[in-house]
Amino acid sequence: MVVNEAWRDRAACLGADTDLFFPETGGPNNGTSRALAICARCPVVAECREYIDRVESSPGYRTFHGVWGGATADERQDAHRRARKTEVAA
Repeated sequence: MVVNEAWRDRAACLGADTDLFFPETGGPNNGTSRALAICARCPVVAECREYIDRVESSPGYRTFHGVWGGATADERQDAHRRARKTEVAA
């Protein structure tokens, strides 16, 4: 499958310090709030979130890390859990 990722060229995070988006430590001072602020003004945040949702929904995918699409790894993992519960209940 060919996936168009041209949206990345318009991302507000392009050229930003990747440590903000992929911190090695947790806690309030790990840069996550600055990463989320960049996402909040990003013109392609929806495309970014769609991309990472596809990746993290792939069979066998287990690692949630970093800030993508305006959400932390924990927020995305919670959203995936809720979606799976909804699918099972349906």
